[in-house]
Amino acid sequence: VLFNEWLPALLGEKFTKDVGLSGDFGRKTYSDIINPSVSTEFSTAGFRLHSMVQGVVELATRVGRIRRRIPLMGNFFRSNELVVAAQLVEMARGITRTPAMRFDGSFSDELRGGLFQFNPDQKGGGVDLTALNIQRGRDH
Repeated sequence: VLFNEWLPALLGEKFTKDVGLSGDFGRKTYSDIINPSVSTEFSTAGFRLHSMVQGVVELATRVGRIRRRIPLMGNFFRSNELVVAAQLVEMARGITRTPAMRFDGSFSDELRGGLFQFNPDQKGGGVDLTALNIQRGRDH
């Protein structure tokens, strides 16, 4: 799925083929001599796809109708609302039906100032994920 569907959608089919990430590597089994770890540089700078995060979590019914939209801002630490068993299934349905935002330089407002905000009615007080990513890059 990663090499045959997601990377071509993210990077473009031509680029994916040009750099040898087409997904046909000739092996179908696990090899314990290949190091599967991810480099610090890649994980802290190269694989930051936060611009694709929607600002809401949608809860969908069995037939795909959106029953409720829960904004991320003010709800990062209120997961008890989402962990209710019936809502977990609805959340999974909503997440799988909601398209990601574009992979670009724009972040949703919820991630640009509302990250880790405790109170949904509070103005300000959240963290700017863009600034946090820049700082992470400086740390590494």
